[in-house]
Amino acid sequence: MTTAAAIDDDIVRRYREDGAVALRGLLDASTVERLRDAVETVLASLGEHGNEYARPGQARFAQDMFMARRPDAAGAAFRWLVFESPLAEAAGRLMGAREVRFFYDQMFVKEPGSVAPTPWHQDLPYWPLRGDQICGLWCPLDPVDLDSGGVQYVRGSHLGGRWYRPRHFGGESAYEGALGEPMPDIDATVPPADRLSWTLEPGDAIAFHGLVIHGAGGNRTAQRRRRAAALDGRRRGLRRPARHLPLRRGRPGAGHAAGG
Repeated sequence: MTTAAAIDDDIVRRYREDGAVALRGLLDASTVERLRDAVETVLASLGEHGNEYARPGQARFAQDMFMARRPDAAGAAFRWLVFESPLAEAAGRLMGAREVRFFYDQMFVKEPGSVAPTPWHQDLPYWPLRGDQICGLWCPLDPVDLDSGGVQYVRGSHLGGRWYRPRHFGGESAYEGALGEPMPDIDATVPPADRLSWTLEPGDAIAFHGLVIHGAGGNRTAQRRRRAAALDGRRRGLRRPARHLPLRRGRPGAGHAAGG
């Protein structure tokens, strides 16, 4: 099982150079089971900022955020993940931060047969934050590989500070007034050797930089679900810009989610 103390200098170096790194066994089995129950509760009734990305007749691809605000058992599970689990300490170790400020939580579900992709994107352009020290942690609750929609990360794409315009996850349109250059055609221009991905087990996590480009295919499996919980944290002292994208409830075929 990985702990923050077990995150050695080589792991820190790979996180900072590559933009993403796998951390094995960060969450124990009881935490994974508790989060699975929480995700099922949220799926039954998405919150104000939940989104459905599959088109009518397609297998479900759903996300929600801010579960830690919920007053029910699902909210308690996500609050434990934020405040008691090893995730914050791991993020601090990777960023070299003594204090990590929690930004928000998310959950993602791609059911078997889901064809809806997670488009190539960076997380930071969606957020009301600016800075370099922002770390996301994506935690699968089911075994995950590329066939079931595992996330891929473009090695080193967070370096240099390039900012790509955020787009709606359910379509091709950009947000009105969104800043940044168009996202290049990653599938055509980035060779597989420069795309990081891992076969993961429940309890593992991927830590990734807020500017690393990442995306995922659909869940091509017939029986395996792809459920995941995610947290985003920042180092103390990052600034909030005067202009940022509003968070709002999506509808089928619209909206966005950072992560995957």
